[in-house]
Amino acid sequence: MAHIIVWHQVEDFDRWKSEFDKHGPIRQAAGSQGGIVYRSYGDSNEVVTVLEWDSKENAQAFMASQDLQAVMEEAGVTGQPMVAFLDDGIATPV
Repeated sequence: MAHIIVWHQVEDFDRWKSEFDKHGPIRQAAGSQGGIVYRSYGDSNEVVTVLEWDSKENAQAFMASQDLQAVMEEAGVTGQPMVAFLDDGIATPV
């Protein structure tokens, strides 16, 4: 498994979340296994998503796709998102 963390600013969270949800079947077909959406305490339009993928290669291909770029524009993403591709984590005790 691989993970993507995407940190970006959006014009309006509700609009972004609606587009994000509609795009779910396309993410799934590309290898997404689901994930979590976070919002910043200080700015509700600052969004961080952590998504699990079946492979790093599929995650990278999805992030580079023209389809994703179009959806991000439609969803009101502003500026360039920060993206990190991660390998599986290692559980540690608190």
